[in-house]
Amino acid sequence: MGSCDLLYEDFSNYDATATTTNSLSTLLPITNDVSLARISGWNGQYLYQYKAGSPNLGTVCLGSTSADSAFLTTPEIDLSQPFTLSFKARSLTAGTDGRFSVYLDGTQLVYQGINTGNSMNMVRMFYWLRALTSSVIRFVDETLSITPKIL
Repeated sequence: MGSCDLLYEDFSNYDATATTTNSLSTLLPITNDVSLARISGWNGQYLYQYKAGSPNLGTVCLGSTSADSAFLTTPEIDLSQPFTLSFKARSLTAGTDGRFSVYLDGTQLVYQGINTGNSMNMVRMFYWLRALTSSVIRFVDETLSITPKIL
């Protein structure tokens, strides 16, 4: 059985402007429409540019505040057939709580994890569930963690 990418984004267009600092206050913000994404239709809130280093290049940092969760939402994609979700994530700094969630179509929790280290972890999951032909996936850094996450 073959497979193909329905959506692939590496945020490498942010590589030239991103920095490697581990302080959220010095990272450059990303507009809510994620204008430099290779594929249009992304949106989010409390997003920052981060250079994670080879092979990750430019990445997106989700930086929640004490009052609001940071999130990054994909463009609409057809998930009416079983699909595999793959992404890399880590905390901006080590020794933090690292809480991170992924939702399908806003409310269906499909992943929740904790990464207290600052090394990229690859997450790959296969889903038999069938979503909508115009589904979105939302990556969320929960407010209670107040620990920026790198995607």
